[in-house]
Amino acid sequence: MGVATGVDLAAASETGDLTQEAWADAVQACRACGWTEGCDCWLAARQAGSAEVLQACPNAAMFRRLKGAD
Repeated sequence: MGVATGVDLAAASETGDLTQEAWADAVQACRACGWTEGCDCWLAARQAGSAEVLQACPNAAMFRRLKGAD
């Protein structure tokens, strides 16, 4: 989702905009999401940086914040 939305999670971690705890929580939320297969297909159909964050994504607020939309 980071690549699809143009959010550089590694850079956000390096600058402190994304803590290790928040990153770990995001990974767990992604793993627990019931739409992983659909998400994989959706992501595969997107060019890097071209997508808006899906509202259904359990990490949508984090991606919007890191992208500067919140």
